[in-house]
Amino acid sequence: MARAVPSVFAPVFMTEASKTHYQNRIQEIDRQPDLVGGIIFIGDDLTETAMWGVLFPDADIRNHGIAGDTTSGVEKRLHLLTRHKPEQIYLMIGEGDGVYGRTTKDVSESVVRILVQLRKNHPTAQIFLQTPIPRDASLLAWNQDLNTNFLHLLKQPDVKSVGIDVIDLLPAYISRNGKIKADLYKEDGALDSHGYAVWGSILGRFVAKTIR
Repeated sequence: MARAVPSVFAPVFMTEASKTHYQNRIQEIDRQPDLVGGIIFIGDDLTETAMWGVLFPDADIRNHGIAGDTTSGVEKRLHLLTRHKPEQIYLMIGEGDGVYGRTTKDVSESVVRILVQLRKNHPTAQIFLQTPIPRDASLLAWNQDLNTNFLHLLKQPDVKSVGIDVIDLLPAYISRNGKIKADLYKEDGALDSHGYAVWGSILGRFVAKTIR
């Protein structure tokens, strides 16, 4: 008997286009085969569009990225992971919240709730929080403040006990003069192949542990 598609609805503040895409991706994610071992990537546009199979051809991967998603959207869909038994979970979310006017403090608190729930649902998985890769120079200061909030909250005893590894991606995408490295991006702000390769090279030493 086919499994019913979960009732997961996009956050009300999303644009109509983002809501439609969110609902379509929920169904696509639900159709993915069960995972035992391997890796799940959770995030927004950058995660969804990454060619993880090309970056890590020997790893068993499930892509749970949804373009336009926010921390609120991720919180709504965490139960979609419960049928999987991943060895590693990589989360990168939060920059999209800035577009909707949320404060970095609110976003950080949402991320902490996500991490606590992931640990509860996946007690043996290695869980990584990646700091968001900036996609727009106008949001760079917001990203930097978000990183500061992430690192501060993750040092708190109640959060530290959850056991989360932080991968700070931001420095790899910022030049010495404090600006975004334009050669890693397309004109529309999306990462180009070089930008994704940089991301993959940073994650490679962690992903390699799942390949035997």
